[in-house]
Amino acid sequence: MSKIILSLHRSMVVAMKWSFVIQQKLKIASLLGCLIVMVLLANFMWKKHMGSMNKSFSSIYKDRLLPATDIVYLTEHLYNKRLLMEHYLLITEAESEVALVEQMQWHNRQVDSLIHNFESTYLVDQESKSLLGLKNKVEEYVRMENAILALSHEQGRAAGTAMFEQEGKAVFMCTIKHLHELTRIQSEVGKELVGDSQHIVSSTNILSSLEVGLVLIIGLIVQVLIVSSRMVNIKPKNFNMN
Repeated sequence: MSKIILSLHRSMVVAMKWSFVIQQKLKIASLLGCLIVMVLLANFMWKKHMGSMNKSFSSIYKDRLLPATDIVYLTEHLYNKRLLMEHYLLITEAESEVALVEQMQWHNRQVDSLIHNFESTYLVDQESKSLLGLKNKVEEYVRMENAILALSHEQGRAAGTAMFEQEGKAVFMCTIKHLHELTRIQSEVGKELVGDSQHIVSSTNILSSLEVGLVLIIGLIVQVLIVSSRMVNIKPKNFNMN
Protein backbone atom coordinates (compact mmCIF):
# COMPACT_ATOMS: atom_id res chain seq x y z
CA MET A 1 0.00 0.00 0.00
CA SER A 2 2.80 2.35 0.93
CA LYS A 3 4.48 1.62 -2.41
CA ILE A 4 1.33 2.59 -4.26
CA ILE A 5 1.03 5.78 -2.26
CA LEU A 6 4.74 6.55 -2.85
CA SER A 7 4.29 5.92 -6.58
CA LEU A 8 1.26 8.19 -6.71
CA HIS A 9 3.14 10.84 -4.78
CA ARG A 10 6.07 10.68 -7.17
CA SER A 11 3.72 10.88 -10.15
CA MET A 12 2.06 13.94 -8.67
CA VAL A 13 5.45 15.54 -7.99
CA VAL A 14 6.58 14.85 -11.55
CA ALA A 15 3.31 16.21 -12.94
CA MET A 16 3.55 19.33 -10.79
CA LYS A 17 7.20 19.71 -11.77
CA TRP A 18 6.40 19.53 -15.47
CA SER A 19 3.45 21.86 -15.03
CA PHE A 20 5.71 24.37 -13.31
CA VAL A 21 8.40 24.00 -15.96
CA ILE A 22 5.86 24.52 -18.74
CA GLN A 23 4.50 27.59 -16.96
CA GLN A 24 8.00 29.00 -16.62
CA LYS A 25 8.74 28.37 -20.28
CA LEU A 26 5.48 30.01 -21.27
CA LYS A 27 6.39 33.04 -19.16
CA ILE A 28 9.82 33.17 -20.78
CA ALA A 29 8.27 32.87 -24.24
CA SER A 30 5.76 35.62 -23.41
CA LEU A 31 8.47 37.92 -22.13
CA LEU A 32 10.62 37.29 -25.18
CA GLY A 33 7.59 37.94 -27.39
CA CYS A 34 6.99 41.24 -25.57
CA LEU A 35 10.66 42.10 -26.02
CA ILE A 36 10.47 41.43 -29.77
CA VAL A 37 7.33 43.57 -30.07
CA MET A 38 8.96 46.41 -28.14
CA VAL A 39 12.13 46.22 -30.22
CA LEU A 40 10.10 46.30 -33.43
CA LEU A 41 8.05 49.23 -32.13
CA ALA A 42 11.19 51.08 -31.06
CA ASN A 43 12.75 50.44 -34.48
CA PHE A 44 9.63 51.80 -36.17
CA MET A 45 9.68 54.92 -34.01
CA TRP A 46 13.42 55.31 -34.64
CA LYS A 47 12.91 55.23 -38.40
CA LYS A 48 10.03 57.68 -38.09
CA HIS A 49 12.16 60.09 -36.06
CA MET A 50 15.07 59.77 -38.48
CA GLY A 51 12.72 60.51 -41.38
CA SER A 52 11.39 63.59 -39.59
CA MET A 53 14.91 64.76 -38.80
CA ASN A 54 16.05 64.25 -42.39
CA LYS A 55 13.01 66.19 -43.61
CA SER A 56 13.77 68.98 -41.14
CA PHE A 57 17.42 69.28 -42.20
CA SER A 58 16.44 69.15 -45.86
CA SER A 59 13.94 71.94 -45.30
CA ILE A 60 16.57 74.04 -43.53
CA TYR A 61 18.78 73.77 -46.62
CA LYS A 62 16.22 73.97 -49.46
CA ASP A 63 13.59 76.21 -47.89
CA ARG A 64 15.73 78.46 -45.66
CA LEU A 65 19.41 78.55 -46.64
CA LEU A 66 18.98 78.75 -50.42
CA PRO A 67 16.19 81.38 -50.28
CA ALA A 68 18.31 83.42 -47.86
CA THR A 69 21.06 83.38 -50.50
CA ASP A 70 18.51 84.43 -53.13
CA ILE A 71 17.55 87.40 -50.94
CA VAL A 72 21.17 88.55 -51.00
CA TYR A 73 21.24 88.33 -54.81
CA LEU A 74 17.88 90.11 -55.06
CA THR A 75 19.20 92.97 -52.95
CA GLU A 76 22.32 93.16 -55.09
CA HIS A 77 20.35 93.36 -58.35
CA LEU A 78 18.01 96.03 -57.00
CA TYR A 79 20.89 98.19 -55.79
CA ASN A 80 22.75 97.71 -59.06
CA LYS A 81 19.71 98.94 -60.97
CA ARG A 82 19.51 102.00 -58.77
CA LEU A 83 23.20 102.72 -59.26
CA LEU A 84 22.83 102.37 -63.04
CA MET A 85 19.91 104.80 -63.08
CA GLU A 86 21.77 107.21 -60.82
CA HIS A 87 24.83 107.08 -63.05
CA TYR A 88 22.69 107.73 -66.13
CA LEU A 89 20.90 110.71 -64.57
CA LEU A 90 23.69 112.39 -62.63
CA ILE A 91 27.12 111.39 -63.87
CA THR A 92 27.28 111.81 -67.62
CA GLU A 93 25.19 113.17 -70.44
CA ALA A 94 26.87 110.82 -72.89
CA GLU A 95 25.34 107.68 -71.38
CA SER A 96 23.22 105.83 -73.94
CA GLU A 97 19.62 105.24 -72.89
CA VAL A 98 19.49 102.09 -75.04
CA ALA A 99 22.48 100.61 -73.21
CA LEU A 100 20.92 101.51 -69.87
CA VAL A 101 17.62 99.87 -70.79
CA GLU A 102 19.39 96.67 -71.85
CA GLN A 103 21.26 96.47 -68.55
CA MET A 104 18.13 97.21 -66.55
CA GLN A 105 16.17 94.53 -68.40
CA TRP A 106 18.89 91.99 -67.69
CA HIS A 107 18.70 92.77 -63.97
CA ASN A 108 14.89 92.56 -64.12
CA ARG A 109 15.08 89.06 -65.61
CA GLN A 110 17.47 87.99 -62.85
CA VAL A 111 15.13 89.40 -60.20
CA ASP A 112 12.13 87.60 -61.70
CA SER A 113 14.07 84.33 -61.80
CA LEU A 114 15.13 84.63 -58.15
CA ILE A 115 11.58 85.44 -57.03
CA HIS A 116 10.30 82.43 -58.98
CA ASN A 117 12.87 80.22 -57.23
CA PHE A 118 11.76 81.64 -53.89
CA GLU A 119 8.10 80.86 -54.69
CA SER A 120 8.93 77.21 -55.42
CA THR A 121 10.11 76.61 -51.82
CA TYR A 122 7.95 75.86 -48.80
CA LEU A 123 6.56 79.13 -47.44
CA VAL A 124 4.71 79.82 -44.21
CA ASP A 125 1.71 82.16 -44.42
CA GLN A 126 3.68 85.18 -43.28
CA GLU A 127 6.35 84.50 -45.91
CA SER A 128 3.77 84.17 -48.67
CA LYS A 129 2.24 87.53 -47.76
CA SER A 130 5.63 89.24 -47.53
CA LEU A 131 6.80 87.72 -50.83
CA LEU A 132 3.61 88.87 -52.55
CA GLY A 133 4.24 92.38 -51.21
CA LEU A 134 7.81 92.20 -52.53
CA LYS A 135 6.64 91.16 -56.00
CA ASN A 136 4.18 94.03 -56.12
CA LYS A 137 6.85 96.53 -55.08
CA VAL A 138 9.36 95.13 -57.59
CA GLU A 139 6.81 95.55 -60.37
CA GLU A 140 5.94 99.04 -59.12
CA TYR A 141 9.62 100.01 -59.09
CA VAL A 142 10.05 98.77 -62.68
CA ARG A 143 7.13 100.98 -63.72
CA MET A 144 8.72 103.83 -61.76
CA GLU A 145 12.01 103.33 -63.62
CA ASN A 146 10.19 103.47 -66.95
CA ALA A 147 8.40 106.64 -65.87
CA ILE A 148 11.70 108.22 -64.81
CA LEU A 149 13.29 107.42 -68.17
CA ALA A 150 10.25 108.73 -70.04
CA LEU A 151 10.24 111.95 -68.02
CA SER A 152 13.99 112.33 -68.48
CA HIS A 153 13.59 111.86 -72.22
CA GLU A 154 10.72 114.38 -72.48
CA GLN A 155 11.67 117.07 -69.94
CA GLY A 156 15.36 116.50 -69.38
CA ARG A 157 17.43 114.62 -66.90
CA ALA A 158 16.91 117.14 -64.14
CA ALA A 159 13.19 116.30 -64.08
CA GLY A 160 13.99 112.58 -64.15
CA THR A 161 16.48 113.06 -61.33
CA ALA A 162 13.84 114.75 -59.17
CA MET A 163 11.46 111.82 -59.62
CA PHE A 164 14.31 109.39 -59.02
CA GLU A 165 15.21 111.08 -55.71
CA GLN A 166 11.63 111.38 -54.45
CA GLU A 167 8.99 108.90 -55.69
CA GLY A 168 11.61 106.46 -56.94
CA LYS A 169 13.48 106.45 -53.65
CA ALA A 170 10.27 105.88 -51.64
CA VAL A 171 9.30 102.82 -53.72
CA PHE A 172 12.85 101.48 -53.63
CA MET A 173 13.08 101.74 -49.83
CA CYS A 174 9.72 100.02 -49.45
CA THR A 175 11.01 97.18 -51.67
CA ILE A 176 14.11 96.79 -49.52
CA LYS A 177 11.88 96.78 -46.43
CA HIS A 178 10.07 93.71 -47.77
CA LEU A 179 13.41 91.98 -48.34
CA HIS A 180 14.41 92.69 -44.74
CA GLU A 181 11.09 91.29 -43.55
CA LEU A 182 11.62 88.10 -45.56
CA THR A 183 15.09 87.74 -44.05
CA ARG A 184 13.66 88.07 -40.54
CA ILE A 185 10.97 85.46 -41.21
CA GLN A 186 13.57 83.11 -42.71
CA SER A 187 15.63 83.38 -39.55
CA GLU A 188 12.66 82.74 -37.24
CA VAL A 189 11.39 79.73 -39.18
CA GLY A 190 14.94 78.35 -39.37
CA LYS A 191 15.22 78.56 -35.56
CA GLU A 192 11.93 76.68 -35.24
CA LEU A 193 13.20 73.92 -37.53
CA VAL A 194 16.40 73.61 -35.51
CA GLY A 195 14.33 73.42 -32.33
CA ASP A 196 12.18 70.66 -33.86
CA SER A 197 15.32 68.73 -34.80
CA GLN A 198 16.67 69.02 -31.26
CA HIS A 199 13.33 67.79 -29.89
CA ILE A 200 13.45 64.78 -32.22
CA VAL A 201 17.01 63.97 -31.08
CA SER A 202 15.94 64.18 -27.42
CA SER A 203 12.93 61.93 -28.04
CA THR A 204 15.10 59.41 -29.86
CA ASN A 205 17.62 59.33 -27.01
CA ILE A 206 14.84 58.76 -24.47
CA LEU A 207 13.35 55.98 -26.61
CA SER A 208 16.75 54.33 -26.95
CA SER A 209 17.34 54.49 -23.17
CA LEU A 210 13.91 52.99 -22.47
CA GLU A 211 14.57 50.22 -24.95
CA VAL A 212 17.88 49.34 -23.29
CA GLY A 213 16.26 49.46 -19.85
CA LEU A 214 13.42 47.15 -20.90
CA VAL A 215 15.86 44.68 -22.45
CA LEU A 216 17.87 44.56 -19.21
CA ILE A 217 14.77 44.13 -17.03
CA ILE A 218 13.28 41.41 -19.21
CA GLY A 219 16.67 39.70 -19.43
CA LEU A 220 16.88 39.68 -15.62
CA ILE A 221 13.37 38.25 -15.31
CA VAL A 222 14.17 35.52 -17.85
CA GLN A 223 17.29 34.59 -15.88
CA VAL A 224 15.26 34.33 -12.66
CA LEU A 225 12.69 32.12 -14.37
CA ILE A 226 15.42 29.89 -15.81
CA VAL A 227 17.05 29.50 -12.38
CA SER A 228 13.68 28.68 -10.84
CA SER A 229 13.04 26.09 -13.51
CA ARG A 230 16.41 24.45 -12.86
CA MET A 231 15.76 24.32 -9.13
CA VAL A 232 12.55 22.42 -9.76
CA ASN A 233 14.47 19.87 -11.81
CA ILE A 234 16.66 18.96 -8.80
CA LYS A 235 15.61 15.50 -7.62
CA PRO A 236 14.24 15.44 -4.11
CA LYS A 237 15.80 13.13 -1.53
CA ASN A 238 14.18 9.71 -1.14
CA PHE A 239 12.15 9.22 1.93
CA ASN A 240 10.47 6.19 3.47
CA MET A 241 6.86 6.08 4.43
CA ASN A 242 5.85 3.97 7.37
